[in-house]
Amino acid sequence: MRLEAYKNPSMPFYPLEFLAQIAFFSGEQVKGYMKILCFMYLNGRLKREEMISACGGYDEDVFSAFTEDENGLFYNEKMEFEIMKREQLKAKKPTSSKGRGAKPKRTSAVHRKKQEEPQEEKKAYAKEENVLLTEEEYRKLGEVMGDELDEMIERLSLYMLSQDKNYKSHYATLLTWYKRDHPSPTKSYGKLESMCNEDISYLKNNL
Repeated sequence: MRLEAYKNPSMPFYPLEFLAQIAFFSGEQVKGYMKILCFMYLNGRLKREEMISACGGYDEDVFSAFTEDENGLFYNEKMEFEIMKREQLKAKKPTSSKGRGAKPKRTSAVHRKKQEEPQEEKKAYAKEENVLLTEEEYRKLGEVMGDELDEMIERLSLYMLSQDKNYKSHYATLLTWYKRDHPSPTKSYGKLESMCNEDISYLKNNL
């Protein structure tokens, strides 16, 4: 029974064994021997006529370097042994979509729980209906922004249209923009205190 084509692009090669095999071959015999090996590696065991075609004619010395099975097919014992050994090693390795040897990605319990929970459907907001928020996200933003929420939504909508841009989370983007425009009181107080200290220093130096 013929072997299936072996898809690994590299063929195992053992220089000492090769040199021992072709020690008394002529240049043409070495050429034929190598062509037969390559065809066997790609296609499996060869018929006699295929051997003759690869070798450029019948050559008893070259043919004697191969083994003939009960079906009249020729093969190289060492090559078949190496192919089977490689296949066994490949079968033992875990498969991965991200390449050979890649480790399976670990997910936290929180992330797994979030994936298992049904995702709330998002609704379209703004005149262009291109800002997407869940009802819960809209409610939370309303608690923070109050009457400014609809204005912020329109602002985000127009920005995405003008810049041909989108964001992974419109909720996070709106919240970030609002906090940027409305710094916390502690930061404002720090700036005011710094300004007062500068004024006091100016008065002391100029009165």
